[in-house]
Amino acid sequence: MSTLAARPVVLALLLSAGAAGSGCAEPVSNDIFASDRVFLEALPSKERHAVDVEEDGKTLPPADTLPADAPFMLALTVGIAEDSNESVFEVLEYVDAIRTLPPTSRETNHRTWGPHQHAENLWLKVDMSREGRSIYDWSFSVALSEDGTFVPFLYGSHFAGDSVARGDGAFVWDWGALAEELGVFTAGEWTVDYDNRVGKELLVEFNGVRGDAGGEAVDGAYWYWSDGVAGDFEARFPLEITDDDDESTAPLREQLQLRTRWLAGEGGRSDGSSWDGDWGDTVLDVTECWSAENRTVYLAYESGWVLDEGDPSLCVFGDVAEVEHLPGEGPPD
Repeated sequence: MSTLAARPVVLALLLSAGAAGSGCAEPVSNDIFASDRVFLEALPSKERHAVDVEEDGKTLPPADTLPADAPFMLALTVGIAEDSNESVFEVLEYVDAIRTLPPTSRETNHRTWGPHQHAENLWLKVDMSREGRSIYDWSFSVALSEDGTFVPFLYGSHFAGDSVARGDGAFVWDWGALAEELGVFTAGEWTVDYDNRVGKELLVEFNGVRGDAGGEAVDGAYWYWSDGVAGDFEARFPLEITDDDDESTAPLREQLQLRTRWLAGEGGRSDGSSWDGDWGDTVLDVTECWSAENRTVYLAYESGWVLDEGDPSLCVFGDVAEVEHLPGEGPPD
């Protein structure tokens, strides 16, 4: 699954050494510290920007809790979610590190962290500005010297809701900016649109992402929504699903699209399609339903040949769900 989301290989450089001193020599009041926390709540977090995969009966179950004969489509959904979360967690590690540091400078509607030296010839800076009490713009920038030109590589905007954390917004991780500044081989962009005002909604896109020197650029996307009782997950990625065992030719990656829905304590359903790659002109359509115990109750394939097993009346959702929230094109008609 490593091709699903190329991970930021430069992150080890970004986190390789501790931050320099904060530069705050004067004592500050508790009110200022409280205001610092408000600014930090506007930054993205692992909790608010990952697909919920927990052993709580309300979300997708972790892969290591699934039975050996778990539904294939459920296991595939969980695998995509966990791989995607790992990328989210690695991208946001530096954001979490900033939460432990006091700002270097403070103004009523602005905070700055750094520049901090994090490795030899690598300096980082964070800027946040606030408009009124509800709009926050922020950026993480990198330079090769303390007085060099700082290039933004992680940046976004946040709009507060009932609380600052319970808001919506968007942010970008720009591999291309890092590649240009640091001379590494990463490429592409990773963008996140989110809404945490009621429940959780995420739309994550990978645009031309490449994480290793010989890697192929990847385009993909996933969308997630949950209110803690029901959940919905859409994904579209290139993925090597089949293996033709011909070592003389490079493996072909198929296109995969799926939509998975579930209800806490009742089970779930996936409707998916795969095309291109080793499938050629064939489009493979799959539906799989499972029980609250994560056991398959209905399975259907259709791709010129048909497999229909189980009882469709046991599906917690009776309809085939189309992918509705992802950009780009799905399977051919």
